[in-house]
Amino acid sequence: MPFIFRVAFRNITRKWLDVILLVIGTMVSTALITGFFVVNDSFTHYNLQKMDKHFGNIDIVISKSSMPFIA
Repeated sequence: MPFIFRVAFRNITRKWLDVILLVIGTMVSTALITGFFVVNDSFTHYNLQKMDKHFGNIDIVISKSSMPFIA
């Protein structure tokens, strides 16, 4: 077994509380990020559905140019 694996296994067995907290923290942060993306997609879909219901299909969109003084 290579040296790095022996050191890693020894640290996992000695510092098991740190490992558990690390795994729980990773799971919670992953769940929060995933939840954010789900809520964002749901909100976007809801807004597009409401726009389509109230305005129907839109053929042309007129918007302000992002670059000043350029037509």
